[in-house]
Amino acid sequence: MNTLPRYLFSCPTAVLLALLLWLPCRSAEAASVAQATAALDNPVGVTITKMEYWKYKLEKEDDGEQIYYWFIEDEAGNYIYTTSNGNKKWSVLSKTADTTTPAVGGSCLYSTGVEDGAAARLFLKVRGPGTLSYLVKTSCDDSDSFNAYVDDINMYDEWQSATGYGEEYTWDEMELNIDGGLAESGAYAGTPFHEIVFEYFKNEPEYDGKKKIPDGPEKDDNPDYKEELKYFKDRIWIDHVVWTPEPVDIALSPNPNPINEEEPPEEAALRGVFINERTVNIASNAKDDFGYYIRYTTDGTTPTADSPVYVVEDGILLTETCTVKAKVFDDIATGTPTAVEPEIMVSGTFQAQAAAPVLAVDLDASTHDSILCTAATTTPDAVIFYTLTPDAAPDTPWPEGGLVVTKPSQIRAIARRANTLDSDIASLEVIQAEPPTITAKANGQLLHPRAQAYTRGDTLTITITAPSGNAIYMTSTDPAWKTYTGSFPFNAGTIQTRSTSRGTLASAPVQATFQPANPDQSFTFGTPDNHDSDFALQYGWNLIGMPISPTQEAMTALRETWQAVFAVDSTTKTLCRPDWIAQGEGFWLYCDQDTQTLIINGAVLEDTDLNAAKGWRLLTPALDAEPIHDAWHWLTDEGAYHQQELAPGQGGWKYSP
Repeated sequence: MNTLPRYLFSCPTAVLLALLLWLPCRSAEAASVAQATAALDNPVGVTITKMEYWKYKLEKEDDGEQIYYWFIEDEAGNYIYTTSNGNKKWSVLSKTADTTTPAVGGSCLYSTGVEDGAAARLFLKVRGPGTLSYLVKTSCDDSDSFNAYVDDINMYDEWQSATGYGEEYTWDEMELNIDGGLAESGAYAGTPFHEIVFEYFKNEPEYDGKKKIPDGPEKDDNPDYKEELKYFKDRIWIDHVVWTPEPVDIALSPNPNPINEEEPPEEAALRGVFINERTVNIASNAKDDFGYYIRYTTDGTTPTADSPVYVVEDGILLTETCTVKAKVFDDIATGTPTAVEPEIMVSGTFQAQAAAPVLAVDLDASTHDSILCTAATTTPDAVIFYTLTPDAAPDTPWPEGGLVVTKPSQIRAIARRANTLDSDIASLEVIQAEPPTITAKANGQLLHPRAQAYTRGDTLTITITAPSGNAIYMTSTDPAWKTYTGSFPFNAGTIQTRSTSRGTLASAPVQATFQPANPDQSFTFGTPDNHDSDFALQYGWNLIGMPISPTQEAMTALRETWQAVFAVDSTTKTLCRPDWIAQGEGFWLYCDQDTQTLIINGAVLEDTDLNAAKGWRLLTPALDAEPIHDAWHWLTDEGAYHQQELAPGQGGWKYSP
């Protein structure tokens, strides 16, 4: 054993000299897994599983002038190597004499003592998906490299530092993006875990003839060789490993909660309203491939490890109002379902709404005067309510056998069920057909719509026109309703008709009375000097009336004979030149020297509707009828009105409240 003389250590200078001589010879201290973890700043979510040293099998070839080394491959083309514990090939650097210092914290990890044709490997384990970031720098030969593998796949393809020999080593910020899903290769294939390997790989030794070429900067023709060699370390450094897992998120679809602060909650809640049933989906990146499972409840309680597991293909089927809560569980970390910390949970209230009733008319069970309406809803156990009152809330239960409607109505109905929103209001209008019109022809000549008397001996033909295309009718001589099929001959009496349409109420009855002219019921308006007339006119304005229903020929003669005739228009209530004057209506006539006596032929009809009118009317009693009392008649000779009884042919004003 060689020793230094003891007296040398009595001199401080000698002690310092000995220390400086010993430091370069001191081997780096092997790093344990715990020390390596601390040197990399204790990355959360990262587990350093092991450190290995791979020694590749090399073949030496010497042709007498040049030495070569080759990597030996197996039949699959892979390098053959042996594996040993790699702790001694990694060490913790807390401080160094040159400018290479840890980038973050008080220490970093570096490789040491790696031989040619070998590799120092550091194995890490993460649970994807996410991003692994780290700092790395190298000081190595051009033929050597830093590699990073994910599940046995080299992510950098022998990435090399461009600043290996400079005065100052540069830290490079690196990232590895780990996709989600199960690992497809490597040590954790088929699991949500992934293996990351950091490797410092040194190539086979190189020779110049028989002389080994040392690693490091080029010596020949390099004026900076000594400076570069001073900083050449033949190693890599790794620091500040950070694992950023992809955030686990979860959301309900549809989402009945406000998506931002501006959205009113009541508007957002509408997204959670459904009719009869709704499948709620949960959008999340917490998939079972990653070892995460979503468990849910529909009773508003917080999901537990015993709650149902959400199945993407099925969703969550809702049939009634409820609160859905979904929570992320980790089924791998502890081997049993455990809620993820911090808690990842979402909830939303979904409101069932009854389906609006479908209202319809039972055509087979309805008649012209009675419409049977039916109502049905697809919501189980829902009860239907209705109203026929406009703007009123439907509150009357729908009759079990259907709702019978006998007059035009607007039906409004809703469906109700306990713990369920009322349905939208459904409506059905029961309408009445538009009334028909009755037209008559005498000997083929169309009669005025208000004509009711026709010349005796003429052939009368009746036609009914219904807007719906269908009508029924009856006559005073045959009071049974029958379907109108076409024009028919008629003599005397009253015709009543109604438009019909399947599913609607028949129209209100329309009737018309026709009588042949009666010679005994003609009426004569005579000139002032004709004393044989039924009514003697006076010179000037005469207020007279039509006491019978005139024939069309009589009305034509009146218009042609008397030019100054005025009656009250029933629509505008103003005086007009009339095209027809019906029985019981009054009118003005101006009589002068040219006025002629006029005989009105026609018939007296019964039950005219003139007496049913309200307000002021210009009228006259029918021939042979009772006088009209308390009417205001115009006295031509006095030029004033006088209240009196009206005889047939006398016109007057009468007010009926």
